[in-house]
Amino acid sequence: MEQTIGVTEARTRFSELVDQVRYQGTTVTLLKSGKPAAVLVPVELFERWKAERRDALAPMRRIQANVTEPLSDEEAMLLAVEAQEAVRTQSSSPN
Repeated sequence: MEQTIGVTEARTRFSELVDQVRYQGTTVTLLKSGKPAAVLVPVELFERWKAERRDALAPMRRIQANVTEPLSDEEAMLLAVEAQEAVRTQSSSPN
């Protein structure tokens, strides 16, 4: 379940909102001046997102570790394509 709530109301209901996120898996988008400003998500979702992000960036970090001098635009593009292919291969392989 997802909710959207203003920060002023969220302030008065914060403990309740945290319980909803924690125990019911609700996601709460906090609005400030009518625009999304932050999101309350269950810890498990946040941890999964961090792990996915880390795994997705790992190929680029390995490539960066091997670069010792500035790259030309062409070299940078080739490395970016290589990293993209590595991520796609990793994503499509069964765990």
